[in-house]
Amino acid sequence: MRIVQVASEFLPLASVGNLGEAVHGLSRALAAKGHKIHVFLPGYRHAREHALARAAEKTLELSIEMGDSFERGEIWRFPAGDNITVHLVCRDEYFDRGGVYANASGRVYDDNPARFIFFSKAVAEALLLLNLNADICHCHDWPSALAPLFLRYYEVRRGSSAAAKTVFTVHNAAFQGLFPGRVFGLMNLPSEVFTPDGLEFYGQVNFLKAGLICGDYLTTVSPGHREETLRPEGGRGLEGLLAARAASYTGILHGLDTVEWNPATDKVLPEVFDATQTAGKTACRRALLEKLGVSPDFSGPVFFGRLPFEDEAGQALVPVLRDYPEGNWLLVLGGNVLDANMGEAWEQLLHARPACVVRFPRWSEDLLHLCMAGADFLLITRASQPCGFAQMIAQRFGTLPVAPRVGGLPDTVVDWRRDPVKGTGVLYPHAPQDFSEAWQAALALFAEPRVLAKLRGNAFRQRFEWADTAAAYEGIYDRLLYEGV
Repeated sequence: MRIVQVASEFLPLASVGNLGEAVHGLSRALAAKGHKIHVFLPGYRHAREHALARAAEKTLELSIEMGDSFERGEIWRFPAGDNITVHLVCRDEYFDRGGVYANASGRVYDDNPARFIFFSKAVAEALLLLNLNADICHCHDWPSALAPLFLRYYEVRRGSSAAAKTVFTVHNAAFQGLFPGRVFGLMNLPSEVFTPDGLEFYGQVNFLKAGLICGDYLTTVSPGHREETLRPEGGRGLEGLLAARAASYTGILHGLDTVEWNPATDKVLPEVFDATQTAGKTACRRALLEKLGVSPDFSGPVFFGRLPFEDEAGQALVPVLRDYPEGNWLLVLGGNVLDANMGEAWEQLLHARPACVVRFPRWSEDLLHLCMAGADFLLITRASQPCGFAQMIAQRFGTLPVAPRVGGLPDTVVDWRRDPVKGTGVLYPHAPQDFSEAWQAALALFAEPRVLAKLRGNAFRQRFEWADTAAAYEGIYDRLLYEGV
């Protein structure tokens, strides 16, 4: 099949969160099965300067209608692996910047709606002009959600098809691309498109709705998140639309890069290990403690918290930990939590409990590998977790997640208290009192070495393969093309 992937992120060229890793992983897995993959990505400065782009060649010059004017753009193409070709949609005014959605200080670009309207229009135009004859055009999240709409609109106007079928994936329903109604004028679409049955959403333009309405098939990143989005609290106003599309809406777990995240071959670690040879995990734990300035003979459980804790759910954990008796436990904070506003409560906790809560003064990707390998438990607090990679990585390293029962977490973590035989972690309903019980359960689990070893073995054996994800998407693509589903 000829498959086009359209996204605002794609590793290693541009990635802010999980989206870039997900699109890259799926593309690579599909390419490994022999499919021809074409990835369309905005021509960000760092993407154009990447080593992969040195072989780029210009394939198109475009003139894109944007409201009352026409704006010029270019398409540059280069190979990015076997069966993978990347097409950068370039216009310096929009994409020659240091960030993807925001600048270095975190200020979101005011012209994001224009940037991604231009991107989606350019993709639709390029697909028609390049004659790729795509079987599937697969778009991801709100920045590319307009592409299926423009693709079909252009096809009607010009009487030719650029892609047989479209698939749209919601990676997180909380991010919908909501902008003032006036930006609709930049789309150059008939006025009837800006209605409650179209892109209008309480007076605003909702980019995500375009993908949900126009995609021939819809997916999201886990069965759990699919179910959440069909309810008001998870659908965030779009649950009715998603319910109407339920017959063509599926949750598919994404995979994990098992080469990058493999404790048996990880060159970053002081000692490698696997399910059968676990001594290396003890060595990694000692190395982690030494790096933190904690005695390597520390005998209590080590928790690693990677995600930001500044949201309401994370803040609610502070009094639980503050009031929990001083004891033989350690919480290590690292990763993007260091760049976030942790909130005054967490800062106070760091100072009040320096023997229990510590953080790295500096962060790196190597430290992430060491924390995943050296910790006993991974602490996840977010109230919204459509799927995520952290809990998958942790289990791959024999580190047991302690996480809320939300989104894709129950799809990827087996709660030890519900299934002592197959358990791989501790899941809890999202409330402070439930977290307190989960914390105590983790401490009790650590005090039972034989049970802990069994759960670690279960975690080691968890499968999160991109090949399985690709096979699920192949099935959807085939049904769309040959059964018209």
